Amino acid sequence: MALYLSIDGGGTKCIAVLFDENLTLLGKGLSGGINTTQNSPETARQHMAECLDQALESHMGQPLHLTYLNLVGDRVMMEQLLRERVEVNAIHHFSEPGAALLAGMLAQEGLVAHAGTGSDAFWVGDIPSLKDIPYERGGVVGSWGPILGDQGSGAWIGQQALLHIVRAVDGWDTPTLMTDLLMQEWGLARPYDMVPKVYRNPAPYRLAASLTKMVGRAADAGDEPALNILAQAGIQMAEQTACLVRRLPYLAAQKQVLCAGGAWKSHIRMFTAFGEHLAKLGITAQPVKPAFDPVAAGPVHTALEQGLPPEHVRCLVAQRFPHLVNTW
Repeated sequence: MALYLSIDGGGTKCIAVLFDENLTLLGKGLSGGINTTQNSPETARQHMAECLDQALESHMGQPLHLTYLNLVGDRVMMEQLLRERVEVNAIHHFSEPGAALLAGMLAQEGLVAHAGTGSDAFWVGDIPSLKDIPYERGGVVGSWGPILGDQGSGAWIGQQALLHIVRAVDGWDTPTLMTDLLMQEWGLARPYDMVPKVYRNPAPYRLAASLTKMVGRAADAGDEPALNILAQAGIQMAEQTACLVRRLPYLAAQKQVLCAGGAWKSHIRMFTAFGEHLAKLGITAQPVKPAFDPVAAGPVHTALEQGLPPEHVRCLVAQRFPHLVNTW
């Protein structure tokens, strides 16, 4: 039996699946974020180790035929921790948008609007010439991190929620259900207790990104400030995507753009606002929800390499890895 391991790690979580050549699920791992723009190196290392130990628990010491890595984090550290536990025959590195596209659309070329803990718009595919593209930015808009950018991301949504709550508490913005939800979620006795909660946290942007579900719950209840934040997140993602299409005009012929990343799961308003604003900007590509979470890129790649038709692969992965099926 050949063992395969697929790992996906970013700012909020690290997830892994262990499986065999028949796509039989043998182990799972889930821990916190590993991106050091949102986590300390020590915390990232701890989360990597936890995820690996969970996934490999029942097969520790058995060699891995192939390992798939999709990491926004320290790849050298991950490989070191992995080799301390098992023999690794080969490693296949995915780019973040490449893994999202393969798992999301079973495709290896296309447009990706990624909104996770951070945000960016990507073209995954060939670029005929880079000489006319300023500053060598190529096929990406965004990826600047939470201080310099990440508009429309989970960290951005959470920060906008916190800023609105502060204004509402002080009386110079609209009252919002998010205030009470935040106090419940963080166990605050009074709103001002969020000050030490935020400023003493070693990863404040990851903390902000963790609030996307709370913003989504407020939006579900009809809270206008929450709905507006999510709509603005969709608009910010559309602006980045449109910028990429203007930079690479041949992308105007693309019929679809994949919406990948956890921030999209917060509420449907972000997705609809994204599509509406894309159309307003003259972009004809239609927003598409992903079939699977990015860690499924490993199983999808394995099945496609065996020569299975894409639709058969889609059904097989959904059957063998139901926890990776996208449900938003």
